[in-house]
Amino acid sequence: MESCPGTLPQKNPIGDDWQNRIITKDNIAKHFNGAKLNVGVQLGPNSKGLTDIDLDCDEAIQLAPYFLPKTPAMFGRKSKATSHLLYTIDDAPTDKAVLKLTDKIGKDAKGIVELRMGGGSKGAQTVFPGSTHESGEIIEWVCDETPTHSDYATLKLAVTKIAVGTILRRNWPGRSGHAAALALGGFLARAGWSPDDIEKFVHAIAPDKKWKKDSSRTAKDSAEAHAKGENVQGFPGLCEQFGEEPAKAIAKILDYGSDLNQSEDLYEMLYGEGGELKSDDDAATGTASMPTPPIQRSVIQIKADGLSINSTQAQRLLKAAGVKFFERGGLLVRPITKEVTASEGQKTKVAQLQQVDTVYMRDMLARVIKWERWDVRKGKWVPTNPPFEIASTILGRNGEWPFPTIDGVITTPTMRPDGSLLLTPGYDKATRLLLVSPPKLPTMPDQPTRDDALTALALLEDLLEEFPFDNEISQAVALSALITPVVRGAFMMTPGHSAKAATPSSGKSYLFDIVAAIAIGQYMPVIAAGRNEEETEKRMGSALMAGQPLISIDNVNGELGGDALCQYLERPSVEIRMLGLSKLITVEARGTSIFATGNNITLRGDIVRRVITTTIDPKMERPELREFKKKPREMVLENRGQYIAACLTICRAHVVAGRPFQVVPLGSYEGWSNTVRSALKWLGKADPVDSMETTRKEDPELIRRQNMLTAWAVAIGIGFSSRCTMAKAVHTAKQTSSPGTPQFSDLRDAMAAVAPRKGDNIDPDDPIDNDALGRWLRSNNGKIVDGVRFTNKTSEGVVISRGSPVWWIEHRDGEQAGQRYREQCVKQPF
Repeated sequence: MESCPGTLPQKNPIGDDWQNRIITKDNIAKHFNGAKLNVGVQLGPNSKGLTDIDLDCDEAIQLAPYFLPKTPAMFGRKSKATSHLLYTIDDAPTDKAVLKLTDKIGKDAKGIVELRMGGGSKGAQTVFPGSTHESGEIIEWVCDETPTHSDYATLKLAVTKIAVGTILRRNWPGRSGHAAALALGGFLARAGWSPDDIEKFVHAIAPDKKWKKDSSRTAKDSAEAHAKGENVQGFPGLCEQFGEEPAKAIAKILDYGSDLNQSEDLYEMLYGEGGELKSDDDAATGTASMPTPPIQRSVIQIKADGLSINSTQAQRLLKAAGVKFFERGGLLVRPITKEVTASEGQKTKVAQLQQVDTVYMRDMLARVIKWERWDVRKGKWVPTNPPFEIASTILGRNGEWPFPTIDGVITTPTMRPDGSLLLTPGYDKATRLLLVSPPKLPTMPDQPTRDDALTALALLEDLLEEFPFDNEISQAVALSALITPVVRGAFMMTPGHSAKAATPSSGKSYLFDIVAAIAIGQYMPVIAAGRNEEETEKRMGSALMAGQPLISIDNVNGELGGDALCQYLERPSVEIRMLGLSKLITVEARGTSIFATGNNITLRGDIVRRVITTTIDPKMERPELREFKKKPREMVLENRGQYIAACLTICRAHVVAGRPFQVVPLGSYEGWSNTVRSALKWLGKADPVDSMETTRKEDPELIRRQNMLTAWAVAIGIGFSSRCTMAKAVHTAKQTSSPGTPQFSDLRDAMAAVAPRKGDNIDPDDPIDNDALGRWLRSNNGKIVDGVRFTNKTSEGVVISRGSPVWWIEHRDGEQAGQRYREQCVKQPF
């Protein structure tokens, strides 16, 4: 290392031309003459590429470990022990000795970091340990070993990140950290940073340790959206969040705005007319902005035996081009967005998934790729259109597509399972949902409190003020209906929501139109119940395949149930049968919420525990004449963003608080219970799941099972000793006390209700179908009602049979409890 003396306690070298001075044994006494001096060391070529990173402020010292390579050579003074880090490089620029990055915001420029490399003949030096700092502190080694070897580009990038990070930290808006990260991610992506680099950078600089992970992921989401071609915030967003001066300072450090891809307005804002920088003479100059040049399409040359190879090439190029194809249920799909009328004078965007067909695939191949074929006559490759067989081959490669799996497409921000918010448009890996064209949201607190949640809840309750719910439980179900679709990404499955009333026009459909106004910005999409369960299944299957966020079975007359609907409500992965197709397709219904309305709708069978119900009772003969004076649906459409934010705030505050008021989870719906249901309880509302008890009591299947158990206990008895075959039980039901008068009419009627004989000219004295009764007993085996159940197994699990199964009723609490049950049935049979 080449040294140079400096006047104590100054840091400047003594004498002129010090950068070219060589200290030898012959002249050392001239320069170091016994006086108290500081010792400086020349940097750059004279010291074998020695380079010093001078960290001038606390923020830079804190950020350095995140961005600079580790080095075992560092020193400083007591107040800033690690303010100097040493490296060696071989490629210092010959025209630059020092790269100095400062914070010029305000009246006085404040140094952030210097990269001192002494390139060429410029010269640079650093005062070394053993010297005295201007403050009077002694400069001391922290670690005195061989400096790490690096390169100029690596160190320049590191100090750039340190400088930008320092300015951002000093101006980080505490009121809206999430919004800040969103804007920062978009800006840095536009500046050419990769999503992974942005995530690491924001994690390093975010001032609040508690929210580093959330901020960094939000910034990465924004960057990934930019990579997919979505619109994200840029320089204006950075100005809005951090202030115009800090944003300009950062843009100049990154040389943002001087390349041809930035907007002319931004260029002029930063550089002024004529390309001269408004506030920094050292910054780069440029020319006016030019339009971004067209994409250079890759070429595929079609060969006679190249179907597979050409198809693979095309598939890879589609992926590289960022084409928005997704896999869903073994089909290749794409999102389509349409603008529709939401209300008078208002428009909204709706999105759904559509299967990619051969024609569209071929069109996309032509857009992205330049195709050529060999022209024998011309003896050269000439342009052509992509072959149909290549489009068909790609579509047939189920299981080999390089495109992500998608569970739904939404136009409303949502919540992830970990409680973070999905706000950035684009595909989200955590939820496998695609967010497109979301409305603008008001600023939301990063860590909302219970008071914030109560304010948000009051906003939603105001929408429901004019609905005549029959009790607080029904209101809680309605609140759940408003919130659940918005935070749907937080859980795999959600119970269905049904609305019932005694008379038409009571407000059932209007309630769910308000739900849809918040969730999708339009009327609730409805399907009619089919003539049978299979037809309803196909109609719902088509909606699920399209990834619709909302489905409502409208105006159900009578009973609602069926195995397919139960599966759609409970299973994360279901097989659907689409209209026009005979094959089954497996899809995940993660992004979908299911609703149903009906006058005195009755939930039947297993669906009872999968649906929560709100009951509306206007207590009017003609409720259609009633008017909703507040017009709540129009209220939502006028400011949809604030109602979405309210739903998110309620559940987000509950997460921030540690998810208090945890209730016993509803089976299959633990995520919903811990997110929506518990949040409502936390805010003092009734438990929406309590509505299931009333629904259960009205379940016709439960009533029929209860009637069978009661009548069987009276006519045949209870306990193992009363066991009998089904044939004997039917014979008992048909016994008469006198001609035409059944002795056990209740048992006969109960059996006929669960297993009626079908066809013309049914004998009224023989209304029971034995085969159907056998199937009914098998399907209801072990199901407990009022403590009792049908069984054909002993407590040891042995099936009792006398050529055919033997059945009896048992009480879960033993024989004595069973006898008390029978005595009660004899007194009050039904």
